[in-house]
Amino acid sequence: MNRVRAIIFSRGAARATPCAGWPTVSNRMSTTTNSNAFVDAARSTAASGSVVYEGERAVHEYLQFHFGSTDEVLPHDCGPADALGFPKRCASLCAEALVTTETSPPLPLSSSPEREKDQLTGEGGEGQTYKAGRSNRRPLRALDVGCAVGGITFELTRAFDEVVGVDFSASFVEAAERMRVEGRTQYEYLEQGSAVFRREAFLPEGTVPSRARFSQGDACSLDVKALGSFDAVLASNLLCRLPKPRSFLEDLPALVKPGGVAVLISPYSWLKEYTPTSEWLGGFREGGDADKQDGEYVDSFDRIRSIMEADDAFELERRCSMPFLIREHARKFQWGCSDGTVWRRKS
Repeated sequence: MNRVRAIIFSRGAARATPCAGWPTVSNRMSTTTNSNAFVDAARSTAASGSVVYEGERAVHEYLQFHFGSTDEVLPHDCGPADALGFPKRCASLCAEALVTTETSPPLPLSSSPEREKDQLTGEGGEGQTYKAGRSNRRPLRALDVGCAVGGITFELTRAFDEVVGVDFSASFVEAAERMRVEGRTQYEYLEQGSAVFRREAFLPEGTVPSRARFSQGDACSLDVKALGSFDAVLASNLLCRLPKPRSFLEDLPALVKPGGVAVLISPYSWLKEYTPTSEWLGGFREGGDADKQDGEYVDSFDRIRSIMEADDAFELERRCSMPFLIREHARKFQWGCSDGTVWRRKS
């Protein structure tokens, strides 16, 4: 039987310094340092500007974002708890689309980690997949665009036989590969000021690292012929960090099999540091007087819809909010609410 595959590409050109030579940390215990090098390596990814993906801190923050415990990411009894577990919820959205295709009825999307585990896994350890079961469906391939340090990649191994994570950043890919090979990796997170804690990230229980592999790649210039076609393509918080997002979207008809899905998740945070204004898909006005802001407003979703529906390629099947939370330090966070859309490829 052919193996199911998923491939992931990244949101930005992070070139963080590889995390190496840290002291051993066991049993999830943390140590404290005053790591000015870490604090000053780059602004938090909760800030704006291209520099945020170019330092060691970006790798650490994404390791915490993808693998940190809920109590660590949100250490307060207040705050947007429904924004936790973003990698699981992204994988769940893809798995539900698979279930919609192969079985009926589809599984409901839930922000509850316990319910998501029930949706995506069966009883038992390695080799278990979502409850639709491998025996009653054909082999499926998926391409997940935007792996960063691999959290969504590993969550997808619950539902796919092979998951390939591809990111523009060598440092992100290196961190993801350490997780795949060793099942754990160390990262640092900021508590206050210059006080930094070290912690270990572990692979989520029930994921299957033997089904994952990672490499570098550019989402704006995919080798479509080499990649082949897929039953599902996921791009998570990617579009507004690409220099040419339209190029990626225009590759989707060739990448997604008839009847398959493209899952796009984006907060539409357009910034000229990442995307030239001429390449923005929305968030601006056309015509009129620029100083008076009286032109016609262009909404990102509407422009994306026009691209996706061109030549009768896709139809919108589902739209939902996908909140996420990235911790900057113990009392400062980036909360976002991405627009999640599922597009079914027409025959």
